[in-house]
Amino acid sequence: MNSDSKDTTTGKIFSLLQRLIHDIWTSPINLILVLLIIFLLVKLFLLKRKPTNNSSTSKAPPQLPKMAKQDLTVEQLRTYNGPDSNGRILTAIYGDIFDVSRRSDLYGPGNRCLFLEDKYFKLN
Repeated sequence: MNSDSKDTTTGKIFSLLQRLIHDIWTSPINLILVLLIIFLLVKLFLLKRKPTNNSSTSKAPPQLPKMAKQDLTVEQLRTYNGPDSNGRILTAIYGDIFDVSRRSDLYGPGNRCLFLEDKYFKLN
């Protein structure tokens, strides 16, 4: 590759950049879009995120002892709804029981979803 081809390549790139800047500067829509992209990139990469102060995260529920593995009937499972069971909440999915006490905001009374298909469930 000789110096003439390098000069023409550099000249073409410079010409393309000039046309791009001219198109952005002369069109208000393009100028607004470029400014919006720059603003979003600065916000995404340079600004630090502030931690949110959720009342649910600051108010940690007490740690419950681990439950022993056991089989439960539907009636027994219904007693583990939070208030009636000292804060323990259990849910059953496809016959397996899961302790979801840590997320009482999602599974608490009025928010939980139980899949009760079988008569007996195993605690995982």
